[in-house]
Amino acid sequence: MPPLDGAAHARAEAFAFGRRHVNPVLIFGITLFGLGAIYLALVVALRAQPILFPGQQPGLGPLTSIVPVDVEPDVANAEQRINILFMGLDLRRDESDDTPARTDTVFVLTIDPYSKTAGILSIPRDLAMDIPDGSGGYVTDRVNTAYERGEMRKTGSGPDVAIKTVEKMFKDEIHQDVPIDYYVVLNFNNFIAIVDELGGVDVNVPEYVYDPAYNDCNSCYYHAVEFLPGPQHMDGKTALAYSRLRKSDNDFKRIERQQLVMKAVAKKAAGLDWLTRGKALSLYSEYKDSVKTNVSDSKVPGLALLGSQIGVDNIRTESLGEAVYP
Repeated sequence: MPPLDGAAHARAEAFAFGRRHVNPVLIFGITLFGLGAIYLALVVALRAQPILFPGQQPGLGPLTSIVPVDVEPDVANAEQRINILFMGLDLRRDESDDTPARTDTVFVLTIDPYSKTAGILSIPRDLAMDIPDGSGGYVTDRVNTAYERGEMRKTGSGPDVAIKTVEKMFKDEIHQDVPIDYYVVLNFNNFIAIVDELGGVDVNVPEYVYDPAYNDCNSCYYHAVEFLPGPQHMDGKTALAYSRLRKSDNDFKRIERQQLVMKAVAKKAAGLDWLTRGKALSLYSEYKDSVKTNVSDSKVPGLALLGSQIGVDNIRTESLGEAVYP
């Protein structure tokens, strides 16, 4: 008998399979395994969801009754809040990015992912705190030296030293653990680049401020700068100058100005038409190039979504001093 060609062989195989006994137990087992895999994938996804997209309730419809979903509280407790330490380095524009520097700006952004509220606590840079000395003890110094001390001991350890300093301050002052989850570090050039990438920001200057001898780099000439009361559009350099001025008043008034600029930056970012203006990719690229942070790329979308749900106008601003504009 001559050998079968390819098509005939396939038909013969199909015919033989049709005559074979199909094991219903095997089919049931495969189906059950497939359903179990899908169920397990859902459970894993739901467990990862609070990490990647905090404060977002998954919509499962009829599956809610069979897939375990943690019931979220109305308000987060201290451990459930998301706390981010922001530090602006007093690093001149013509200094190397890896130069150990003091922090010109220090504040904590705290977010309640469940009630969709947030607050900013500004910390005066000259406030005395206990800073880890690297040998198991502490040295009392201004908080703005914590980052610099860490970097001088070992490059890259500045954020950790600053975080431990602020956490100890909370523990000593309010007798409660306030864990700092993330940090964000910017220098002068970073700040200017981000504000310019946003197209500038609009700040309603509440009162006259003047500095007769301002500069932001070692090789720059000192020059006078002033800001009149009223709405002003500021580019990166102008917003930086407004945030740093203090010769006409004090550090507490500077904190007030920094809070105004921070809100202006957040409001401008939230109000951009990302798709039509093509800003998403360019701004994210600027963020990646400019910001030192331990916020992973996978968590950025979830935090951004949470921020948009809270809204800039709902962020409460406070300070460890009399320095808060409403």
